[in-house]
Amino acid sequence: MPIAKRDFFNLLKVSIESINPSQLIRNSVHKQNSSLKIEKKFLFKNQNLIDDLSLNKNVYIAAFGKAAYGMALEMEKIIGHDLCRAIAILPFNHPVNHIQSKIEFFFAGKFNLPDLDSILATKKIYHMASSLAESDIFIALVSGGGSALLALPQNYTQNETHNLDIKLETIKMLVKCGANINELNTVRSSLSQVKSGKLSLLAHPATTIALVISDVIDDPLEIISSGPCCAHSVYYPNEQAQKAVEILEKFEILDRVPLEIRNFLEEKIKISEHVDEKVENFLKNQRVCNFLIGNNTLATMALMNELEKECYSNDFRVLLSNSLSGEARNIGSILAAFTYLLIQIRSKKIDWIQNETKLNDFIRSKIDGLFEFDCDQIIRVLYSKIFMDDNLKEKIFRKKKLKLCLISGGETTVNMSKCQSIGKGGRNQEITLAFEYCFSKLMLNNQYQELDCLFSSYGSDGIDGPTDAAGAYFLYEKNCSILNQNELSDHLNRHDSYNYFAKKTD
Repeated sequence: MPIAKRDFFNLLKVSIESINPSQLIRNSVHKQNSSLKIEKKFLFKNQNLIDDLSLNKNVYIAAFGKAAYGMALEMEKIIGHDLCRAIAILPFNHPVNHIQSKIEFFFAGKFNLPDLDSILATKKIYHMASSLAESDIFIALVSGGGSALLALPQNYTQNETHNLDIKLETIKMLVKCGANINELNTVRSSLSQVKSGKLSLLAHPATTIALVISDVIDDPLEIISSGPCCAHSVYYPNEQAQKAVEILEKFEILDRVPLEIRNFLEEKIKISEHVDEKVENFLKNQRVCNFLIGNNTLATMALMNELEKECYSNDFRVLLSNSLSGEARNIGSILAAFTYLLIQIRSKKIDWIQNETKLNDFIRSKIDGLFEFDCDQIIRVLYSKIFMDDNLKEKIFRKKKLKLCLISGGETTVNMSKCQSIGKGGRNQEITLAFEYCFSKLMLNNQYQELDCLFSSYGSDGIDGPTDAAGAYFLYEKNCSILNQNELSDHLNRHDSYNYFAKKTD
């Protein structure tokens, strides 16, 4: 096995283990005598710590998201006999071991979108939360993908199925337009009975504790799984509706979303900032506390720490960013052109890049004609982290053999609005396919006998789009054959990355 491939699989395992849901719960939650203790360092900003969590057979748990299974089982072990009831909504194809448990498991969210199973399971949580007393403790275990699993649309009409259908139609339009996770969750929240703090409102007057694993850049509480326990979001339903309308207008689909959705949002905007008595009482007396127990920074830092071990013998490692964003195919092609640039510099065919403008010009010259893109953010990151590092400059020119490792976290999008025939894939598979396409094209007339290059993008939760893959990797090594460029282009243009990599595996 090539060294690059061996190292990659070791690092992949390390990054995934660093954010294991069960371990994250163990790291943050402890039972001390008859009380529950959660470390203050995990508290979201601008929240007051609630530390009087006395246990007396008064705990109720709602778990939803891709990490719900591991989180719920670990919390059940910690709470023990004080757990009264627990409901967990898992992705429809999530494996479950046959074990003794109080937890009621539900499966929903096919194709990473809400479905009738999501509504059925969410109603169970809705009624459980609504029945709690002041002495009860309601624990919400929140993780990525929760927006598709915890789903209860507003009553735009009297028909529940139709309400789901028109909400889904709206969300699908946004997905096809390439809306990012923040934009998607803002619209989802405005159309829901349980998102944007409404779940914690339902649980009032009980104490609500939310343990959150973030899958969103910069960890905004109100966006992660659409902020079901973000109490301050409850106060501004009119502003939330206004933001949703602005997003729909941005993508020029406001006039195309179902009329019932438009009417609902417009009515919400007209409502004054005055809140009803239930909301007012909640805001004055609410006991809601959100804790961030995991995010992509844990995974990227675990990789950086692992690379310090001698077995990797890397000469240079750098964390580019934890907030990389943009169109997946654009990011992949930019990183391919950047990798090619480093190879050319290493071969002394191109001089060291002296300023950001020259880097921008080089990358655009290699990609123009392939894709339309805005690369300002990533160009800025690459220049500051690589070309302003004198240590790397010295190593590139002086070391006979050089081993580099570049790491990044973030979230890209896939814009399918111009595609008539859409294949199967996910953002991580698409960014990898774009890298392979662009890099292979640039390397057609440039063979380097001593070059091994491995690129990979993967979802740390093990799920990439509506597929059974976490992502993909591309390995360029000496004497490797360059695949048919037309085939690569066809799969990329149809957003069919899954079937391309499945074919390569076969």
